[in-house]
Amino acid sequence: MPAPETDPEALRVTLVAPPFAGHLNPLLAIGKRLAARGHELRYVTGPRKAALIERCGFAVDPVSNADPGAMERIADTPHPVRGHPLRLARQLRANLALLPEIRREIEASFARSRPDLVIADFCAPWPDWSATAWGSPGSPPSPRPSPWRRAAARRPTWAAGVSRGTSATGCGTPSAGR
Repeated sequence: MPAPETDPEALRVTLVAPPFAGHLNPLLAIGKRLAARGHELRYVTGPRKAALIERCGFAVDPVSNADPGAMERIADTPHPVRGHPLRLARQLRANLALLPEIRREIEASFARSRPDLVIADFCAPWPDWSATAWGSPGSPPSPRPSPWRRAAARRPTWAAGVSRGTSATGCGTPSAGR
């Protein structure tokens, strides 16, 4: 029996977000729509959300594996950070300390999956840095939607966007990432 033909327009799409409901859930909703159109999806996020993404039926490459709860600890501080300069500085230092490891893990994910399109949450700078290392066209992640286009030489194109989705399984709804 011949192998089924693959859709020549189908893309390998990687979606990147920190492991927080307000950032990850919109990308789950976008992913469900892309998967329904035949695109191959992979998510990159913190390890504590890997099981959720797999339950939604998607592949995942977790990042920050050396310290699985690091991103959550940075965000969930014992006291409100607000505009407190010392707390802000502590949060910034902790974030900056994670970036080299996360960048290496994202680059390894991209090397394995070779995405045609990367959709990155606006507060995730790492994918753009990795694109720069690849010499790939791209722009910094942004909170506003950017047009999607297929990149030359199978290098990823970048887009950011938000969408609200619902489903019977809870994948892509605001409660799914909590």
